[in-house]
Amino acid sequence: MGRVQAIEYRVGVATFTVPYWCRLVEFVLLAGGGGGGSGRRGPILTVRTGGAGGGAGAVTWAVVRAEDLPESVPITVGAGGAGAASIGVDATNGALGGDGGATFVGALLDGAILTARGGLGGGGGREAVAATAGGGGAGRQSGGAGGASSAAGGVGVAAVVTNVNGGGGGGGGIDAANLASAGGAGGQSALRHGTTAPAGGAVGVAGTAGTVPLNFSYIGATGGGGGGGNSGAAGGGPGGAGSLAAGGGGGGASVDGAPSGAGGKGGDGFALVVFLP
Repeated sequence: MGRVQAIEYRVGVATFTVPYWCRLVEFVLLAGGGGGGSGRRGPILTVRTGGAGGGAGAVTWAVVRAEDLPESVPITVGAGGAGAASIGVDATNGALGGDGGATFVGALLDGAILTARGGLGGGGGREAVAATAGGGGAGRQSGGAGGASSAAGGVGVAAVVTNVNGGGGGGGGIDAANLASAGGAGGQSALRHGTTAPAGGAVGVAGTAGTVPLNFSYIGATGGGGGGGNSGAAGGGPGGAGSLAAGGGGGGASVDGAPSGAGGKGGDGFALVVFLP
């Protein structure tokens, strides 16, 4: 018949009906990215680590025969995980970032026809212990992992280079000599030549937010950079937000009396459904 129909879905729950003329249905599912963890707030002469970056959501794609689907098909698109809140109490570890939501086809996540799992939230900063990076979500192609923080209170770890969407960078820490460090860069895709990883924030500065490719390709969105640690009264820098399905950056550490950096929000998921004759 020569006709093709494509529908895009954003965060939420919807239902689509397979057209009578359709023989094949193509799906592209992106899950939500994990939020970044917040940095530790602690006293001088101690090591305070930044929060870790969140992992990116998975990407799953497939072509399914229309006859193998019910007439009415539910689809759920997961939201990005919340970035962890800034720490406002002295001598307190950072908080864990929220996990990204799954994107799936079917009535329930368990037993779904197709699934892309959300990225995990980044861990909170601690005393002389690196925050744990958020892992990438599971799917046909797993999302990129976030960057951890430095156990010595140094520069946040950059998120790994991936083939899909990137995780968030780790937040900067403060060492025992009260020297603050910058955050790590957000993750980028090796498949998107010419893109630049979002920079981690300088001391006390927010990490750079992630970006979506100019042609809105479903692959290649970048994670947020980690916020810089800060031993001054202004507090740690917040992590940058992740773009499409990417992870949020971790927040920077702070000294007692000043707020630590909050984690950046993970990027929301997305789904594309194409009806083919």
